[in-house]
Amino acid sequence: MLDLITLSNIPFIDELYRNKRVSRDLIDYKDDHGGYFLLKDEQQSALAVAVGDELHLVNLSKDVNYQGAKPYDAHQTCFFHSLASFELTVAL
Repeated sequence: MLDLITLSNIPFIDELYRNKRVSRDLIDYKDDHGGYFLLKDEQQSALAVAVGDELHLVNLSKDVNYQGAKPYDAHQTCFFHSLASFELTVAL
C-alpha cells in the first residue's frame, strides 16, 4: 500500500488540482496498486492516492503533519498521509 509509483507525461494534473479527484481509469497502470502515485508532466507534479476507482489529491498543506513533524520528500509525505487517513491495526 505504501509503494510510490511514479508516472510521467500525465495530461490531467490540472484537473486533479481543480477537482481534488479524478477517475483511476485515466492512468495507464494496469496493476492492482492501491497506494500512492507521483504524477508528473513537463511543468508540474502531484501526489495522489488510489481510493477505490478514483485518484485523490494528497493535500500537502494540511494532511501531512504528525505532532509537529513534517515530511521531507514524497515518500515521507505518503507515509504521513497514510497515518492520518487510514485505519491502523496492530496485532500482538
